[in-house]
Amino acid sequence: MKTFLLILSLIFGTVCVHAAPPNVAAKMAHLPPAVQKTIRDQQGASRLVDVVVKKNESDEAVYSVKISKDGKGRTFTVSLDGSVCRMPVALGETPETVQKIIKTKTSKATLDEINKVTERGVITYEIDFTQGTRERDFTVNNQGQLLTEKVFFEELPTAMQKTITAKSNGATVEDITKTYADDEVTFEVELAGAEKKRSLTLSASGEVVGEQVFLEELPEEAQKLIKEKTLGGKLGDITKLIEDEEITFDVEMTKNGQTRNFTLDEDGVLIGMQVFLAETPGPVQKTLQAQMKEAKLGTITRIEEGDEVTFQVEMRRNGSEHNFSVNTNGLMLDLEVTLATVPAAVKQAILAKMKTNEIDGITKTFEEDKESYEVEFTTRGKARLLSFDPKGVITHEEESLNLTEAPEPVRKAVQGLLTKARLLSITKTTEEGKVSYEIELDENGEGSARTLDGDGKVIDPDGQ
Repeated sequence: MKTFLLILSLIFGTVCVHAAPPNVAAKMAHLPPAVQKTIRDQQGASRLVDVVVKKNESDEAVYSVKISKDGKGRTFTVSLDGSVCRMPVALGETPETVQKIIKTKTSKATLDEINKVTERGVITYEIDFTQGTRERDFTVNNQGQLLTEKVFFEELPTAMQKTITAKSNGATVEDITKTYADDEVTFEVELAGAEKKRSLTLSASGEVVGEQVFLEELPEEAQKLIKEKTLGGKLGDITKLIEDEEITFDVEMTKNGQTRNFTLDEDGVLIGMQVFLAETPGPVQKTLQAQMKEAKLGTITRIEEGDEVTFQVEMRRNGSEHNFSVNTNGLMLDLEVTLATVPAAVKQAILAKMKTNEIDGITKTFEEDKESYEVEFTTRGKARLLSFDPKGVITHEEESLNLTEAPEPVRKAVQGLLTKARLLSITKTTEEGKVSYEIELDENGEGSARTLDGDGKVIDPDGQ
């Protein structure tokens, strides 16, 4: 990639230079054939004004192309493979579902610009508009569903404003984006301080669930692993993630012209590393290539848990997510599915237990040639999980409990453990008619677990 960019810099001048050379046609002749074809297809009867090589957010080379017709200019962006990744469009050129939400959200505003963005085969629309004296924007998918929208500090709940103020340490709030994903709402806050810019991610309840941090702020062991992994490359953003009081770090890096992410815990233990297709074992490549006949490959993450290695794969098929995991032998372990794609008996059994808007996710699992369907759902504010066999029979059940909801023997046993630990969670598990209680604890900053039976007796003390 570096050699390729060097050649481009010799042809175009400095990679990000914006001045057009005297002979644009000569510039075109040096572009990859796929890029040339796309530019000519989009150009039509328009005049080609300029082509500029730039870097996108992933540090990859892209081509910003400007064309003109009847005195009106138009700029679009083409990726190395020749696909148009960003194109300004008119309202009438968008799907009806997209037009509907644009008209609704800009009914009392001035519509400024619509950009059609294509990334890894996924199409979204970025809409800029002016409401009063404020410039706003939002993003929708091809079905017209709202993905993100710009909001302002004073529009946030008071508790959230206080959290941002406390975390900003005097920095200025530059931008706030409200994000909608899988029925979950978060707020991405960009802060600009005297020395460094950083970002925060807040949940809908105002809790900090993510925070941009810097290498020197991390524990020593975490710093050591990051330096080792990024040696010879370029360190990007580091995001501190907080979920159920567990902290992990997501790290972006660029090496040998490729940008990838990896995740580690506070102790510097690698949890997952993004890899590319050619870096996976042969059997894994074979499985993925079979899936790629009907889907577009996104990211692959290599996961290590003890001696076990698995690969989590993200794909897109027919505009929808197609995510699954495989082992090193290429055998599929699980596959994310929807209610519409499960067997009729399973669908009927699911709907008998919950409403569709309570479903958080459905996973089809494969174990010893047996298939099952795990359904995660939330009812009355409580997280639950049910497993069904292909005939719709419940084979496994999990339910989160408060301490007060546990049977008295279990409650007493837990209270005995709390003299030296802090309770994180209680999960009631039912399998083959047997009930047990998984107790998650924090003991002096270290996570631990106990499994109790209905009488409060320890079945498996922390896996030992």
